[in-house]
Amino acid sequence: MPDSVATESATQSLKKKHPNIPYRKLGKTQLYCSEIGLGAYRIEENNESHQEALEYALNEGVNLIDTSSNYSDGGSERLIGTVLNNAFHTQQQQRDEVIIVSKAGYIQGKVWDYVQERKKSNTSYQEVCELDYGLAHCIHPEFLYDQLCLSLERLQLETIDIFLLHNPEYFLMHAQQKGIKKEQAQKDYLDRIKKAFDYLEEEVQNGRINYFGISSNTFPDPKNSATLTPLDKIIEFKHPHFAVIQCPLNLFESNAIHEKNQPNNLSCLQLAQKHNLGVLINRPLNAYHKKQLICLRDLIENNDIDPDPTHALNELIDLEQSLINSINISEKIADEKDQEELTNIFNSATYIHENWEKIPGFEEAKQFFFHYIHPRLNYAIDKLHQQTPFTQDEEIHLQRYLQQLNSVASSIIQHKREQRINELHKIKSSLQSNASLQQDTLSQSAVTAIRHCPEVSTVLVGMRQKAYVQDQLNGLKTEIKQPNKHLWKDLKNTLKNIL
Repeated sequence: MPDSVATESATQSLKKKHPNIPYRKLGKTQLYCSEIGLGAYRIEENNESHQEALEYALNEGVNLIDTSSNYSDGGSERLIGTVLNNAFHTQQQQRDEVIIVSKAGYIQGKVWDYVQERKKSNTSYQEVCELDYGLAHCIHPEFLYDQLCLSLERLQLETIDIFLLHNPEYFLMHAQQKGIKKEQAQKDYLDRIKKAFDYLEEEVQNGRINYFGISSNTFPDPKNSATLTPLDKIIEFKHPHFAVIQCPLNLFESNAIHEKNQPNNLSCLQLAQKHNLGVLINRPLNAYHKKQLICLRDLIENNDIDPDPTHALNELIDLEQSLINSINISEKIADEKDQEELTNIFNSATYIHENWEKIPGFEEAKQFFFHYIHPRLNYAIDKLHQQTPFTQDEEIHLQRYLQQLNSVASSIIQHKREQRINELHKIKSSLQSNASLQQDTLSQSAVTAIRHCPEVSTVLVGMRQKAYVQDQLNGLKTEIKQPNKHLWKDLKNTLKNIL
C-alpha cells in the first residue's frame, strides 16, 4: 500500500528526478521541498487556469502546496484535492513525493454562518475571538478538530503533512480591543497555543497529520510589541512534532531577518534554524510599505487609456449634477435619513475629485473604485429602483453617468499604474545592480533575494497562472551555492529611499 504522507526517501527521489529544481530540507521533518512552493491563497475551485497552473507546477517538480481551510471558502482545498487525486490515480505524481500544508483558525464565510447557527442552539465553540462582523478566530481543539475533518475531506487525503495554526495572533488583537493588559494577554495566548499543540500531538498519533506548527504574521514583530508571537516561548513547550513556522518576508518587510526579537540577539529566522524548524515564507511579492500594497511583479505599460483624469472628472461632475436633477431623490424617498444617505452617495464625483490624488498607490486605486465607490452606487441605485422604476429619461442620465464614471476610474487607475511602473523600474534597476540578484524579471529577483537566506526552506508564491509558474521556474535556474551574507543589509540601504 502506498504511503499516505510525504516521506524523506520519496522527496529525495523526486529531487533526483528534477535536477534543474533546487530543493532544501524542511527542518526536522527531513522532507525535501522545492525552493519555491505554491501558495494557494486565491486558488479557486472550478477555475481552469488555476488547475492548469497547479498541475504544471507539480509536473515540473514543485512539491510543496500551502493552503488553508478558509481560502476561497474551502474552494482552494477542493481544487487541490481534485488535482492531487487525478495525479495520484494516473501516477503522474506519488502521494509520498508531495508535501501538503494546510491551516486552520479563521472563522469566515460559510464557517462564520455555521458558527452563528451553533450560537443560536447554545453549542458555541469555546474561546472564539470575534473581531468584526463576518470575521472571528479560534484555535480551540474542538474547532481545530472540525476544521481538520473538513480539510481532509476536501483535500481527499488520509493525512495532512503539515498542519498550521493560522495567524493565532488574532487573539492578541482581540485582547487589545478588550483592554486586556499585555502581560495577561501573552500568558493567555501561550496557554491557548499549548492547548492546541497538545491536541495536535494527539492527531499525529491518530495519523491525521504528520507535523504541525504556526503561520503568524507577528513572528517578526519587535520584542516589545503587544502582538508578538514569541517563538522562543513556544519552542519551550517541547512538542516533538512542532516542526514548521511560516511568516512574511519581502524586499520591504524584512523584520524576519533584521528584527532581533529573540534571546541572544537572534532573529526569529535564526532561532528557527537553531532549533531545526522548517521555515515557509509567505507574501514574497506582496509588500506593505508606507500604507501601500506593492506587488513586486513587472507591470506592462498600457497606452490606450489617458492617465490624466482632469477632463473626464470635470465631465463626470456635470453629469452627476444633471443626474441628481433628473432623479429627484426627495420625491422618490420619503425617509429624511435615507434621502441624506443617497444624496451623499450621488455626490461621488465631487468626492473623487477631492480625494483621488491622496490615494497612495495603484492597488489602492482599484480598491477605491471597485470596493468602495461602485458598491455604494449600486446600493443607492437598487434602493431607488425599489421605490419607483426609473423613467426612460432617468435611465439615460444614469447610464451616461455610469459610463463616464468607468472612464474616470480607468484614467485614475492608469495614472497610479504609471506611477507604480516607474517605481518598479527603479526597484528592479536597484536589484539588477547586485550580481546576486540579476534575473530576467522583478518577481524572480525578489524571490531570489529570499532564497539567499539559509534559514528559509521554501518561498510560497501565488502562482495562479501557468505563466507565473514558468516565471519562477526560470528564476530557479540560478542556483544559490553560497548565500550572500550581506545581501539583505545592502538591500535595506538601497531600497529605503526608492519609495
